Amino acid sequence: MKKFKSQLLKQMIETCFEEKEAISEIDFLISVICKKDKKDFYLNPTLTISDKEKTIIKNLIKRRIDECLPVQYLVNKAYFMNEEFFVDKNVLIPRPETE
Repeated sequence: MKKFKSQLLKQMIETCFEEKEAISEIDFLISVICKKDKKDFYLNPTLTISDKEKTIIKNLIKRRIDECLPVQYLVNKAYFMNEEFFVDKNVLIPRPETE
């Protein structure tokens, strides 16, 4: 898991993403695709990501880089005020600073 995240992080940083932003986006994608909260991976380091999930995440990162789409649009999800919302290119992504 750690090696996988490091590879994704390297790929994103090499394409002009700030490290903090890249880490946040990778964690978001992993939690959405694996249907587990970020804390689940920290509390249980033996949790793994299947090859299928890794492929999906890699493809989403590639689209994020190539198409400059926000990760929320890639997975059609955004969280705001502890609620999950459907988002796509026709909807503005809710931001925490507007809570």
